[in-house]
Amino acid sequence: MASFEINADMITEILSHSHVSVVEKSRLLNKEFNERTHSSSFLKLKLQNTNSVSGYFLEYNRRLKAHSTFIRNQKNIPHKSEICLDFLPRGRKTDPLRYKIIRLSHLPSKEKSRYNFNFTLLCEVFDSDSFAWKRLSKNVELPAEDIPGVRMSEPVAAYGFLHWLTANNNVLRFCLKTETWSFLTVPENLASDRSLKLTRYEGKLGVFRSRSKEGVDYQELWVLESSLGSSWVKVKKIESMGLEPIGFLSNDVVTLADVDKKFLHNYNMNNGKSQKLQIRSPGFSPNMDASLSYFHLCSDFKRVEFEVGLVFSFSFYMVTEETRV
Repeated sequence: MASFEINADMITEILSHSHVSVVEKSRLLNKEFNERTHSSSFLKLKLQNTNSVSGYFLEYNRRLKAHSTFIRNQKNIPHKSEICLDFLPRGRKTDPLRYKIIRLSHLPSKEKSRYNFNFTLLCEVFDSDSFAWKRLSKNVELPAEDIPGVRMSEPVAAYGFLHWLTANNNVLRFCLKTETWSFLTVPENLASDRSLKLTRYEGKLGVFRSRSKEGVDYQELWVLESSLGSSWVKVKKIESMGLEPIGFLSNDVVTLADVDKKFLHNYNMNNGKSQKLQIRSPGFSPNMDASLSYFHLCSDFKRVEFEVGLVFSFSFYMVTEETRV
């Protein structure tokens, strides 16, 4: 039987017209297509060929109330059609959307006496399938050297886990399928570095490390090769230009934030070009809203007609997290 060679460019073009779930499956099946479909050139094709959107949700707190706004990567959403989930009725859920909320909190006073040497947190999980909260039978125990515990930052999703960095640079992770906790270690030569920040790169868990040499600030990117392994590989050296790394829009575009938190910069590491995005939201003040969280979103969408106007429906898997420590 005659064999034939797969044309990678043709497959990439086909995937750029495909649903986001098809693209995700191709990434799991083939290493080359995982790299290709995480590139900025593929993202550009996807935005051109489908109803898709790419950017960041920014969450900030004002007077003990959470607010959010969406920062678009490109002007690929029609005018006056901003992304918003406020149209969803209170107390309702939609299929096939499923989400979980992870809540960490201090143990009740009557239980603290059982845990004298470790920093222990109670974990509760809300599952939209059952639409109920449950307390996990096993608490989260951190070693004494990890006091005061988990860093207050948004988790990083990779390999079916949510990941947090602890005070002593261990990685605490929660398996969404089994609802169990475990630990990972960062590269040995980074263990004492206080500048570490978790990120996601090509679907894998990564960590930023801030460095400076001869007056030039830059970031090292280390990536965990496998969810079952402990081997980290340094894959990038990124000039940070005095800006804070937020995450990766693609495998060749890193997003950086201004010190004054008024702008994001999408920096292309291949050609050195940068796209400047202004953060705009009613009532948002970077000087007053110090606690900011950024969540990357790349999704398909479709128009839904209602009498009150247009709403855009998105097809993406959402994981929501709440942390109280």
